[in-house]
Amino acid sequence: MFKFKKIASSVLATVLFFSGTVGVVSFADEGDNKIDFLIPEYAYSNLKDKSFFHEVRPKYRALIKSNIFNYNLPTYITKMTFGEQAIPLIVGDDVSGKKDVFSQETLITPLMGDQVDVEYGIYNDIQKKFISKKTTRVNFMEDTEDLPMDSEYPNFSEGESKVARFIDGSNYWLGTVKKENGGYKVTIEVNVKSKDGNNMGMNMDYYMGGEKLEPKDIKEDVETDLSFGGKFKASTGKIELVIKNLRDPIEITRKVTYTNNEPSGESKLNLRIDPSFDEKSFKEDSILMESKSISGFPYQDKMIDSGHEYYLENKFNNGPNTISMSFMKESGYNYKDIYKYTIDGTEPNLESKVLKTNGAFKTLEISSDQSEIESLGTELIYGKYPDGGKLKIKIKSFRDGKPNSKTFVHTLTLDKLNVSSLEKEISLNGVKHVSRIGVYENLFMKSIERTIYADTSIDIKNINLDEKIIKKINAKNIGRIYPVQISLVDSAGQVADIPFGWNNEYINKKAEGKPILFTMIETLTENELKPIKIGNGNEISIYEVSEGGDIEKVEAEIKVINKSINIKLPTKKPTSKYIIAEENSYDKELDESKTTAKSEIDKLSKLSNEEKTKYKNRINNATTKAEVEKILKEAKEANDKTVIEDSDKLKTDTNKEIDKLSNLSNEEKTKYKNRVNSATTKADIEKILKEAKEANDKEANKAEVYSVPVRMLQAHSDTASMGEKALDGNVIVRKKDNKYSYEVSFKGLEFMNMYGHLWGLNIYDSSFTSSKSEARVLKKFMDKNLKGKQMEFPKVYAFDKNSKEDTINIEVYVDAMDAIKNNAQSYDDIVKGAGRQNARLVLDWSKAKKVEDNQGNDSNEVVKRLAGDDRYETAIKISKDNFKSADTVVLASGTNSADALAASSLATSKSAPILLTKRNEIGKNVFDEIKRLNANNVIVVGGKVSISEKVVSDLKDKNITVKRLAGDNRYETSYEIAKELLKSNKAKEAIIVNGFKNVDALSVSSLATKENLPILLNDGNRLSKDIKNIVEDSNIKKMYIIGGKTSLPRRIEDNIKALDVEYERLAGEDRYETSSKIAKYAYENSDKVILASGENSIDALAAGVLTKMEKAPMLLVQKRRIPKSISNRIEESKAKKFLLIGGEKTISDRVKDKVEGLLK
Repeated sequence: MFKFKKIASSVLATVLFFSGTVGVVSFADEGDNKIDFLIPEYAYSNLKDKSFFHEVRPKYRALIKSNIFNYNLPTYITKMTFGEQAIPLIVGDDVSGKKDVFSQETLITPLMGDQVDVEYGIYNDIQKKFISKKTTRVNFMEDTEDLPMDSEYPNFSEGESKVARFIDGSNYWLGTVKKENGGYKVTIEVNVKSKDGNNMGMNMDYYMGGEKLEPKDIKEDVETDLSFGGKFKASTGKIELVIKNLRDPIEITRKVTYTNNEPSGESKLNLRIDPSFDEKSFKEDSILMESKSISGFPYQDKMIDSGHEYYLENKFNNGPNTISMSFMKESGYNYKDIYKYTIDGTEPNLESKVLKTNGAFKTLEISSDQSEIESLGTELIYGKYPDGGKLKIKIKSFRDGKPNSKTFVHTLTLDKLNVSSLEKEISLNGVKHVSRIGVYENLFMKSIERTIYADTSIDIKNINLDEKIIKKINAKNIGRIYPVQISLVDSAGQVADIPFGWNNEYINKKAEGKPILFTMIETLTENELKPIKIGNGNEISIYEVSEGGDIEKVEAEIKVINKSINIKLPTKKPTSKYIIAEENSYDKELDESKTTAKSEIDKLSKLSNEEKTKYKNRINNATTKAEVEKILKEAKEANDKTVIEDSDKLKTDTNKEIDKLSNLSNEEKTKYKNRVNSATTKADIEKILKEAKEANDKEANKAEVYSVPVRMLQAHSDTASMGEKALDGNVIVRKKDNKYSYEVSFKGLEFMNMYGHLWGLNIYDSSFTSSKSEARVLKKFMDKNLKGKQMEFPKVYAFDKNSKEDTINIEVYVDAMDAIKNNAQSYDDIVKGAGRQNARLVLDWSKAKKVEDNQGNDSNEVVKRLAGDDRYETAIKISKDNFKSADTVVLASGTNSADALAASSLATSKSAPILLTKRNEIGKNVFDEIKRLNANNVIVVGGKVSISEKVVSDLKDKNITVKRLAGDNRYETSYEIAKELLKSNKAKEAIIVNGFKNVDALSVSSLATKENLPILLNDGNRLSKDIKNIVEDSNIKKMYIIGGKTSLPRRIEDNIKALDVEYERLAGEDRYETSSKIAKYAYENSDKVILASGENSIDALAAGVLTKMEKAPMLLVQKRRIPKSISNRIEESKAKKFLLIGGEKTISDRVKDKVEGLLK
């Protein structure tokens, strides 16, 4: 079966991977466990799955094909096993760097019919690793004249005729097969004559077994499109022959002569009958992509280490690139098939453009290279999609002026347009300037170009510097400076990226340490750059300010023209802070006067922080002592003007206004008036009055809300309706402006051995014969359906009435009753309302209770869910529901909970909510919440790995004071938080938890926030040195150890004893029992309990502050069940309300329903 021979690597690559018309081709469909080796000229050599040749091959063709100018990921065969012999192989260069690894090897090459095990994978030679690797069995198909036995043909009755397709390699013809006299009469439509516009053409004659086959039913001058444009005319006819067996090959000789009778040649047609006989599929063939490759910069240099994502995810860089795609119908090639295409998503028609012909394939090229020329089958898109977008490519085949295929659809996602340089007009302090952005010369000379998105522009603005940075620049004998922030931004005003990213390894390697881009700004004048003086003999330099506050001189090009400068800055990142500096301009005496003046301004108590900053910035820009003194004088005068001239009269008038606010209680009025009496500025008094009026208006707009017991009775008797068991609690009735709104809650119910739901509710205007209207669905929930599967059902219905009603006539739909009525076997079969019933809602107003209006049905809910669309929105939701305002916000990472585990006590001590952020970007909704809270301070919890300096910078840019509490790891961060907490809180107790058990730190928040106790994370079997130092430097006399001895061993207890500190261990068998014991210890008899996930602590991180606000413990549950220790605690608890933190992906409605069930 095997033969041995020496073979060079290039030959082996050809044998295994050459994708032309000769040789063996191997292709694998993703997820397949078998590869079939096919002979390409026989389209149906694998007749068991006729689509294999066309469907499987294209998916990996371009990945296998090797081309230095294309970005194609090669597939490497790493090992082939023939029987018991294994040969290690790698096609092309060895992964280890060796060349030509098998040129000296004796290899085994397979014969047709062999089975071979192949280990293969897609290898990315930029990242030097396999993207995928698998082992598969390879079947080498035998080249035989007989079709495989697994091809089946339909039975024909005598005289029956069927449309058939006749295959020769990748070509096909249409015709018919008719059973006659025990054999088969075959009729095939063929060309018998063709001619072009110059009347030059050819004649075709057909022979079988030496006998000429005379064509019949000849059609003259049939006009047909040419695949490369234009038209030609042909005469077609039908040849007839007889075969005995449908499996038999049909061998026909075609002889061609020119119209002048000069012979052109002859060819053999080895036709086989396609066994499918599916006439509809012949007309609606699928068009399949046979190959796809991308060429041009940057693919030709393989600079994209994630290029396989661009390739496999149908992305296309909108730079100087060309993507080439080849197509073929599943049935193969026929000269009369014309392929039309569009790229805008419209349906192709006869007027659409034509694909280019490449042998049996049709080719479409899409190019963003402006040097390309648009031609047949080539679309030039340069400049047409500046903002990127999607190209929806549609291709359809036409024959004889009619479509004969389904529409092929392929979507390409385009990046934004890439360019090499840009010129934009920008503004600094209202003055217009010309700016340029370009590829740095070092890269441009290495053909690294078009690395700028076309919508990029420069944003430049004057900024304030920290006093420490000013001191550093002064130390360089520089006094006159103009600090700026220069950013590259996109059309949306966001920080601009560059194609393939600022940190692209290939680009930075080519840059050899030099910048990627340059930024140029022209004609910055002395008047704009005050206090800098230009042209006085001092050199103008530029220094860059790092995130850490260090300064370094930049190798910038600065050109002085009269009293202005042009600057050209090397650009390595999208945003940088610079100091435009005048060298040798430091005046010590002037600097000392500035320091004194700024200190004086800080003492002016009537000025706001913003006002003080403005005066101090003016002082920094002053160039003389006299100017400094003048600014200080202005500040003092402004301070004096803010003193209220008639403070007592203003306060008296304001308090009278507050007394007129009729919707506020006397207690609320007193609080506002006390604040007025304590105010020291007019602005503060006006702010308090505004708050009081807003609170008064809010009370005025509140509705009266009642919780009313309800029953559901039969329509004409006082017997309970079968649907009464579906009622879930009281009806909530809202009265406002003499209008009544009713909200009714429902749950699932047992009905005739089925578990059903009320899934439709209509309300009668009055009697059962009056008009009716459909109730609104306010809330839905997930529950099991009649088949026991989860499904969404209505939870709360609402409807309006003009009066207070004791009895409301209704019509109910119950899925179980509807299913019984029309004997439905599935929900698709149920006719909704088929089993509808009339009933009455009877309200007992004698037992009605007035309740708080929470704008929902929550007052009727034992368990309220507090959740947003994700963890960030959940934190915002917690903040909005519980904080009207806050001076301080604690900001923690939304992806790394470890750093912020200990933050709950700190947030409670600051009366601050906890909000979450991504590492490099604060979401707009988070910024909006900080603004709503009117917060002036943000405490960032965690290091730069969790929350970057960019986030800090973005906060400072909005005039927010930022303080970061962080250590090198989660443990040190918890110690920094503890130190900050102990500055203002002389706690005598502390809590210690295992730093790797996040959920312990979460559940302990109810104990920690009660007295603002520090939470300390321990990282070993001994008490850490840092914790010992904190205890020794504080008033801590007792420590709570959270968790069992496997989590924090007994040695920890001995270490605590050695510090002369008491300890108490709170622990259970698992995290859930531990949370139960902490809850009982902290709030044994609380009216409310908070439920959080014991599987995903970060979603409930922001809820730690609620434990003190609600005076409620936090219990941990699983997503779909309540652990036994928790259910026991709930049953022992006197709690009447439960607050569930997180969405249904975190804690399911099933848990919510079980909690409600425990309380009944």
